Amino acid sequence: RFATGDLTPRVAQAGNDELGALGRSMNDMAESLARAQSELVSSENKHRVLFRNLRDAVVLVDAQGNIVEYHDSDTGVLGVDEAAHVGCPFLEVWPKWRDAGCDWERVLHAALHEGRRYRAIGMELPPGPSGRQSCIVDLLVYCVEGGASRYAAIVLRDVTERTELQRRLRQAETMEAVGTLAGGLAHDFNNLLAGVIGNLS
Repeated sequence: RFATGDLTPRVAQAGNDELGALGRSMNDMAESLARAQSELVSSENKHRVLFRNLRDAVVLVDAQGNIVEYHDSDTGVLGVDEAAHVGCPFLEVWPKWRDAGCDWERVLHAALHEGRRYRAIGMELPPGPSGRQSCIVDLLVYCVEGGASRYAAIVLRDVTERTELQRRLRQAETMEAVGTLAGGLAHDFNNLLAGVIGNLS
């Protein structure tokens, strides 16, 4: 029963002989395993809740380039249904991402086999499978180890709104600078006119 994962049975301890000691050892082992299993389940649930509530979109890819798990943020960066594409090749689900200016094969290989992190700021992603319009993202790719397996985590943060606000701010600053320049020119021209008007008078 222990071998099948059932850690509830306990050995009835009878005496202080070798069989009794063996029974106590079996019970101690079962308690330790049950405690470790409970902590593992609790830790996994905690990380699952964190993963599901991230504001960033995350795609976990294996060494063959297949999707192990993914989470779309509430901004809908990935544009696909939850868990519908697990096991599918990453670039078959998002083929247009090849046009985003990122060499995905090289980046994923570097993350998985060399442990290198990759960052890209302000990358424009083409529309996803759902037809959602293109968006601007900050990209982070890094290696995640799980037991004997290694995965590449692709983290996408939607910064479309922030980029648009920055563009508007730059435009406003440009207009302010133009206004200041025009005001300075008008002031200088007014000084020249004051001299001309004085001479005319």
